[in-house]
Amino acid sequence: QTKKSVKLFDDALALWKNDRNRHQQIMVGEFTLDEANAFTQKDVIMIVQLLIAKGRVVGTFSSEEGRGQADAAQAWLDALDVFAHAPAAKNIKDRSVVFPCFSGIFLFIKGGKIEKDDHFEADLVRRF
Repeated sequence: QTKKSVKLFDDALALWKNDRNRHQQIMVGEFTLDEANAFTQKDVIMIVQLLIAKGRVVGTFSSEEGRGQADAAQAWLDALDVFAHAPAAKNIKDRSVVFPCFSGIFLFIKGGKIEKDDHFEADLVRRF
């Protein structure tokens, strides 16, 4: 079930992935810089919400595979990256859409599920 759910999230996120030459591009989360520059405010909010949901599913139901928490954290970091670098996000007044990313990442760090250095934690606090 988890794999099916993750595939649905990945398929939904693929709707915004139009750049065929992805390998040599600057990336913003899972997206190229050109893709991120084309996002509308609604796109940013939807992408962030999809990445948060993907992280929750992976982090909750994939722990037996050993990578669940790391993959969940990566989805949340990708969401934060999109929110920080997509130009349309600068006009989003309600930043609460990204709060679940911080909550999940800090919970995993505190619980020792993911290991990051002090610089990483300080950067997260600065973004918050």
